[in-house]
Amino acid sequence: RARPGEEESTCTVVKVEQNAKFGEIVHVSLAGLRVKNPRAASGTSDTIAHMPFTAAALGNSVVSLVTSRPPNPSWEDGYAQWKDAFDQGKGGVFTVSLAEGVAFIEKAMNP
Repeated sequence: RARPGEEESTCTVVKVEQNAKFGEIVHVSLAGLRVKNPRAASGTSDTIAHMPFTAAALGNSVVSLVTSRPPNPSWEDGYAQWKDAFDQGKGGVFTVSLAEGVAFIEKAMNP
């Protein structure tokens, strides 16, 4: 269930971990996006390497399994930054749909 214009986008689960507060935290990489990004040469980004979601939020967003393959390691830097912030109480987990999470990221990059 993607944003308009991103219907062919994909979500790759890169890590799943348990948390006392959130239950399962599912870490994903997204591809096939059209996110406005003033730092990108083209003005848009087609990927987000790492985003953390609750299992329930992910379950409400994903339609079907396309394939199963090892994730691209590009997510690891974003995960490490998130984990450091999360452990300090400064990072969170998305509890909204993937589409809403992507919209949040896009809005944060384009104040």
